[in-house]
Amino acid sequence: MKLLKTAITRGNARNELLDMISKNSGDNLLINGYVNKKYSKINVPEYINRKDNSIQFVSYNIECQSMDIFKENTFIVENPYHFIDKQIGIYQDVPRLLMMEAEATIESDRNISAINVTRGNILINKNVGKICYYSKNEAVVEIYDTLLNLETVITGPDEIAPEYSISNNSIAFSGQVTRSYQASCFNDSMIVLAYEGRKFNPMNFTTDNSYYVWLFMFDWNGNLINSYKMVGKNILCMSLSSDDSLYITCKESGCLKVYRASLE
Repeated sequence: MKLLKTAITRGNARNELLDMISKNSGDNLLINGYVNKKYSKINVPEYINRKDNSIQFVSYNIECQSMDIFKENTFIVENPYHFIDKQIGIYQDVPRLLMMEAEATIESDRNISAINVTRGNILINKNVGKICYYSKNEAVVEIYDTLLNLETVITGPDEIAPEYSISNNSIAFSGQVTRSYQASCFNDSMIVLAYEGRKFNPMNFTTDNSYYVWLFMFDWNGNLINSYKMVGKNILCMSLSSDDSLYITCKESGCLKVYRASLE
């Protein structure tokens, strides 16, 4: 492998971030400098071919766990006040996804905040006019149109759900935490999701090499195309190439390993 570019260093100056969360989304790299409240969506093929390393950031004021730029200064975000759980008797059936300007704030409307437990991911594909949301703690996938109208809900393959509690007017995990859909990638033909379906103790998380990881492939209408099973792979991220090869990055014994799989 060859290093192509180095773009961001730690700091508070231009093109610097104090900390960040990054993930791939189609051909884009999403960078959320959540401490500096700066966000960037980089088209990777275009950026690699550019001569300079500068990155354009959008400053934002929104408080949420998951977000992506839809256009210019407009974000699609996961609503931290959407939460339904029969065990603790909370039914806050407000929209899960919101379209907001970067400087806006999310109103609570007297709902209890679930920002500490709403840990999903948002995939935007303007080419097919669809948005996919999946939860990292519950076995649920949702397909929306670009107006945020819900079109399809996929549940399973397990009926797993975390245990919750209420503390200081917010919702928190209680006891074991579930891991459902943990990584993703997509192109215009399919969405690939890595599903674990297991529970772990967040205070004593150890690597278990005996569990299965399922790779589910859906079209953008939510129809299952295919599925594959892997044993004991800690998948960090995935990417689809132009020839429909699937690249899977895993952490094994403290090292990063990249696997290539043909989907033909």
